[in-house]
Amino acid sequence: NIDALTKAQTQQAEQPNDTAPDQSGESQSAGSDWSINLAGVTVSNGSLEIQDKQAGNYTKLYDVSLNLSEFAFDSWTTADFGVKGEMNDQKFTAEGKADFKLAKGLASYALKNINVDATYTDPNNTIESAKIGLDTFEFDKVNNLSYALQGSAAGMKLDMQGGGQLTVDQAISKVLLNKLTLKSSFEGDALPQSPMKVDMVSDLSFDLNKSHLSFILEKLTANAIALDGKADVTLGDIPKIR
Repeated sequence: NIDALTKAQTQQAEQPNDTAPDQSGESQSAGSDWSINLAGVTVSNGSLEIQDKQAGNYTKLYDVSLNLSEFAFDSWTTADFGVKGEMNDQKFTAEGKADFKLAKGLASYALKNINVDATYTDPNNTIESAKIGLDTFEFDKVNNLSYALQGSAAGMKLDMQGGGQLTVDQAISKVLLNKLTLKSSFEGDALPQSPMKVDMVSDLSFDLNKSHLSFILEKLTANAIALDGKADVTLGDIPKIR
């Protein structure tokens, strides 16, 4: 009888251990199913100043702004930003807008309607407008790219615009830029002919793992001059000088 009673008590003591894994599993499941919901975020009139008196460097950011629309996982959110800055004798501005979507658990993301507009000036160069646009950006997919630049540099006035098809793999090891177009105009006394109209169509690929750049020039015209060709370059390690 004593043996039977001892056996029954042992079974009762072991019983809670049998149910413990189920309780832990329910807790982990509930903890992993988390989410974030924001009604919106606004940052305005932000500023930052950094001064290195020893090196004589000065950096200032001002009119910093950031706006986020309502945010939830697996839904599109609109973000726009703006900033102005100075770095010693250089001045710059930038503003942009994009839509992005994050998957729950941050497993993946996607962007669309990306537009950035910037300006830059220093004592020798003036970029009145530099624009970059992407209809979409997703890994392993073709994303339409557009760009435009207006200003003056190295004593030349320039006006450039074009586009292409950008593809980046998930590992960010290969970058393809196909059907890259350029339509530009250059004016300056240093040119053999001024103004000079330059049109170009090319394909470009870069393998980051192999440091290999491939460039195919389908067409290049500079006023009455027409060229085409192909170039492959493998970038080696920079030798160390001892």
